[in-house]
Amino acid sequence: MAQARSLGSIVGPIAGKLAGGRRMAMAEVAVRWRDIVGDDLADRCIIDKFVPQRAGQSDGGTLTLRTHPADALDVQHAGGLIAERVNAYLGHRAVGRIRLVPGRVPGQPKPPRRPRPLSPAEEAEIAAALADVQSPDLRQALAELGAALYRADET
Repeated sequence: MAQARSLGSIVGPIAGKLAGGRRMAMAEVAVRWRDIVGDDLADRCIIDKFVPQRAGQSDGGTLTLRTHPADALDVQHAGGLIAERVNAYLGHRAVGRIRLVPGRVPGQPKPPRRPRPLSPAEEAEIAAALADVQSPDLRQALAELGAALYRADET
């Protein structure tokens, strides 16, 4: 009679051979990214891909991070710290270089869209409708409201 074994003891070695032990480790790094690099860096960048070191290389692989261009300088300055933390988490020198690519990081607010300019006819219509308004502040507020209403019609 065969002895009962846990599924993990059977699947683990097979999955390790199929995916490569280091790739599985980097997948865990991606899952635990916030815990490894901290909230500030996790809000600014995410793992895009990891290229492990090649045979004969001793300096580690390349970790590519996606970051918003506005955060790229800060993330670049923290690159050494990121590599150090990932390597400490993995227990070996897996990351030797950090590469940045521009892109949107999930959870970051989308940049505001620039409103389309009004056509001359739309501007003239708003100005004509507000010609009798005496207060400059009220006229300005109503003009902005009118412009917003014109822009909202296109959605």
